[in-house]
Amino acid sequence: MKRFKNILFVVSGAPANRLALSQAVNLSRQNYAQLTIMIAARETPPDWEFAAVMERHLREQAEQELAEVVAEFELDAELPKPTIIFKQGEPFIEVVRQAISESHDMVVKAADPTEDRSRIGFVSMDMHLFRKCPCPIWLFKPHKNSSDKLRLMAAIDPSHENETSLELTRKIMELSTSLRERLPNSSLDVLHAWSYEHEDTLTHNPFLRVPEERLAELVEEAKVAQRRAFDESLVAFDLAPDSVESLFLKGPPTEVIPETIKERNTDILVMGTVARTGIQGLLIGNTAETILRHTDCSVLAVKPKGFTTPVTP
Repeated sequence: MKRFKNILFVVSGAPANRLALSQAVNLSRQNYAQLTIMIAARETPPDWEFAAVMERHLREQAEQELAEVVAEFELDAELPKPTIIFKQGEPFIEVVRQAISESHDMVVKAADPTEDRSRIGFVSMDMHLFRKCPCPIWLFKPHKNSSDKLRLMAAIDPSHENETSLELTRKIMELSTSLRERLPNSSLDVLHAWSYEHEDTLTHNPFLRVPEERLAELVEEAKVAQRRAFDESLVAFDLAPDSVESLFLKGPPTEVIPETIKERNTDILVMGTVARTGIQGLLIGNTAETILRHTDCSVLAVKPKGFTTPVTP
């Protein structure tokens, strides 16, 4: 993950905040990157007498936790010193504005817990960041496995042949393989949930009487074409057979990906959040939105080339 040189860490009160900060510090160490620690607080009345006290308290908390995490690593003296900033406003908007104005190439944050502990997925601010943050965003949840045996998953869809989708697949593969290399003893699953998009229509529409044999042929043709594209994606990254497990599973990604994460006890999912660009108001694909709302692991999400955020600097 040597591509990241200007990392933004967003302070959160979530249980995984320290773990997320540790990963951000380690990522900056590996890349000799600048690390900015951002406290994004809701705006207070300008004449509120406790405003200065609140800011000082939040800064002191962030400084103390940063010092404790830094002490866990052997940091090179030439590594840029982390800076701490304080911004007030709508938190997710301030984070996106900071990412834009300072050209951050990665945002790291601990995922906020859901109010109902029986629910999984991501909540309001995190979903806003998934939708609107222009650079890759890494939202952390507590890992299920020990830190030296993490399970990673890259969810790709190489079946679409347009350049935007292919570039997104390349980004996902680059990030997931680089991440696996920097996490000792970690494993990587590369998953593609395939389907024949017209199968349901041809099966259940009473006005389209397609013989079963013909439908089976169409499904098999789709399977072969998507399997070929999937295999080519793996070959392009020269992955050793013992370093990755490929999962080519039939079904809608909104069901296959969350189910497979649960079955394989995945710790970190790497995925794209938008499949198309150029459509006003399309901030996140419906498929990605559904997956994120049913995923109980850390997510490293990337946008395709050409994505434009609706948030103004």
